[in-house]
Amino acid sequence: MMKRTFIFILLLISFLPLFAQKYVGTMKVGSYTRTNVVVEVINNGQSISGTIYKVKFSRFMPVTVDVDIKGLRSTKGKNGQIFVSGNNIIPEVKGKQYEKYIVTKFNGVISGDNIKFTTDFGNKSMSYIGTKIK
Repeated sequence: MMKRTFIFILLLISFLPLFAQKYVGTMKVGSYTRTNVVVEVINNGQSISGTIYKVKFSRFMPVTVDVDIKGLRSTKGKNGQIFVSGNNIIPEVKGKQYEKYIVTKFNGVISGDNIKFTTDFGNKSMSYIGTKIK
């Protein structure tokens, strides 16, 4: 019984990277560019959520924040790509919703070790291109 439990735990651990991935890349908001931005993508099979860590939306923003975007839709492409989309999603920072910066026109693709997406946060357009952290 102990051996079966151990094998089950090993299998479970080996599949975790398929559902949670971290990427590092470049984020652009208007004319502002921020490098080494980490994005975590969690795919629970039904929907995808993401967190953008230590983000600033302008060079004048005094602090960085971790932004959560929950409830994105995903579809699988023919070549193993995952297409991600969403509209009218209220982002959260530390569990607080920010309706002023509603996420619209979210459109992205995860392909191999790469991710890219574009979206609007309120009236600010943002793009991101990243590579999986190994």
